[in-house]
Amino acid sequence: MLGELIKFHSIEELPDSPVTLGTTLWNPTGTWRSMYPIHLSRLSPCMLGCPAGNPIEGFIRKIEEGDMDGALALIREENPLPGVCGRVCFHPCESACNRGNMDQPVAIHELERWVADRGKWHPPTPEKETGKTVAVVGSGPAGLTAAYHLRRLGHAVTVFEREKELGGLLRYGIPAYRLPKKVLNRELRFLREMGIVFETETTLTEEAAKEQGFHAVLFAVGAQKFRDPKLVHQAGEGVWQALEFLKRVNEGKISSLKGKIVVIGGGNAAIDAARSAMRLGAKVTVAYRRMREDMPAFDEEVEAAVEEGAEFVFLAAPQSVKRNPEGKVTGIGFTRAVAGKIDASGRHRISIDPHDTFTLDADGVILATGEAPGELPWTVDFKPGRTQCETDEAGVFVAGDVVGTQRTVAYAIGWGKRAAVAIDSYLRGEKPDMKKVAFPGGEGISMRAYRGEYEIPEGDGVSFEEVNDFYFPDLKRAVSRHLPVVQRTTGFKEVVRGLIKPQALKEAGRCFHCGDCVMCDNCLIFCPDVAITRKEDGSGYDVDLDHCKGCGICARECPRGAIVMVEERI
Repeated sequence: MLGELIKFHSIEELPDSPVTLGTTLWNPTGTWRSMYPIHLSRLSPCMLGCPAGNPIEGFIRKIEEGDMDGALALIREENPLPGVCGRVCFHPCESACNRGNMDQPVAIHELERWVADRGKWHPPTPEKETGKTVAVVGSGPAGLTAAYHLRRLGHAVTVFEREKELGGLLRYGIPAYRLPKKVLNRELRFLREMGIVFETETTLTEEAAKEQGFHAVLFAVGAQKFRDPKLVHQAGEGVWQALEFLKRVNEGKISSLKGKIVVIGGGNAAIDAARSAMRLGAKVTVAYRRMREDMPAFDEEVEAAVEEGAEFVFLAAPQSVKRNPEGKVTGIGFTRAVAGKIDASGRHRISIDPHDTFTLDADGVILATGEAPGELPWTVDFKPGRTQCETDEAGVFVAGDVVGTQRTVAYAIGWGKRAAVAIDSYLRGEKPDMKKVAFPGGEGISMRAYRGEYEIPEGDGVSFEEVNDFYFPDLKRAVSRHLPVVQRTTGFKEVVRGLIKPQALKEAGRCFHCGDCVMCDNCLIFCPDVAITRKEDGSGYDVDLDHCKGCGICARECPRGAIVMVEERI
């Protein structure tokens, strides 16, 4: 009988080989224990690395389960612009992905794009209207995100945009070959269907805000001011500021560009301007004052520019625009820079040799030397770089490039969410508690947590050392289809074409699902004391602490770091 003590009275009665004839229930091995296991839902490093706070592990799991619509709905709980992000985000989540320590990171941004392009989603309506009205100034990613979440929270939202069309940087600063306008328009249509009101070609003044009785105002105007390098003979025909150049191209006001164009700068605006100029017919050289590895532009974009024919000159500090007697641009003069030690920013320090000069022939120059926050419609005091969005004026808030230091779409979305929390808290007469909704040690915040629909796991994210990679075979990362190089520079068709369904499903299968139990039963199978059993409702596992001796085998055999060993307290 199982659990019964059996006594052997002679050698002849012993079996030929050792055999278990009962259980160990009679032996409470739990008394040996100094540590015990806990099954936890833990944060994956990709989620900690996402400034937008996307629920990455969760939406990838839904893709694996075949629930594409559910995956899209989960993303939109946090991010109203997945079709945009899947195309233009610099995907720091992939740099943080544990899979990258084994072979290559999961192509998270490609999966986000795939879901956004193919999933079905119906905009939600607020459960309850609050009767509060909010004005959002600026329709870039920060403003749109704040408007989206404030509307979900029940507030009436009006977005004011000074340009003719909505989108801010997304429409006027990013070329169509990276972000087709139909994708942006689709995202905007959803926002309209939620009841958000948009006013274009309108600047909201302080007087108008008071007259219309807004309970709160958010400034999300973006980085629109040009950091002027003040080159000699810069003023005049043939010299463009990068964002203004890109805006005119996106508006169709510049449809062709001949001759040689020199682009000054090493950021994303410089590369966007260079690739756009090539599509308009120009021969392009990008000149940057530091080294190639110091360029802040996304690596993929730089590589694409090289593939399309752009030339690069490094350690070139611009000094003057060369013009002929008629004022036409003929070139640009440089002094040679010398690379020194790496500075605090991780880039090479440079020094200038004023005697080492050279000139690049040019018929036009595009200046992409950086941007600064734009002007607010009225004077408001605030501290740039602060983690909160409040200003010194009650009911007035700021978000996005005007306050943040990382000027990317993903960070702007994160700022929009912070602003929504700050404004909603203000309208409810509460103080915002960003710590309660922030991922510990991460970049983003969770609106699901703010709405009380999700509890953010405590503790650090799962490290690669906590992943048992024995259970994950090497699998090549999916490579998105690209428009052939010979077809790229003839127009502004989208270059990256995205994954096809078999690729997307296989790529989702590469995810480790770090920190999230998938009920694989490894812990149950490997427990030498049979101390782990499935819960009756299938929601997880129970640990029999009378018999768990704290050996830690379950934690070591967990493929994804969802079990931690905790010290026993006496």
